[in-house]
Amino acid sequence: MKLQDRTHTPSRAHKGHMLPRGLVLPVSGVEAFVRNLAHELGVRYTRTPADQWADTVTRLAGDEVRSGDVQDLLIALKRAGKLSTQDMATLLINYLREQKQRVRSV
Repeated sequence: MKLQDRTHTPSRAHKGHMLPRGLVLPVSGVEAFVRNLAHELGVRYTRTPADQWADTVTRLAGDEVRSGDVQDLLIALKRAGKLSTQDMATLLINYLREQKQRVRSV
């Protein structure tokens, strides 16, 4: 679904809100939403030296924290000024909740 096809009304207003008017942040289907948003806005994730440093520090600390494509796209959208900090956090939380629901307990 293209962004122009969405006809939802905004659920809230943000200072510095960069999303197209009338677009609501989803609580489900977040991965597709983020991928479509990045595609429509022509945004791609590019690793920066700061990203490499953070990965190195994480690895040296003995942690194995890895971001996925969706998290990287959220970072890229924020860096490009297309998402506010609050919108990025909301989408990330909704995405992680949705992913957690897919995992079955053992």
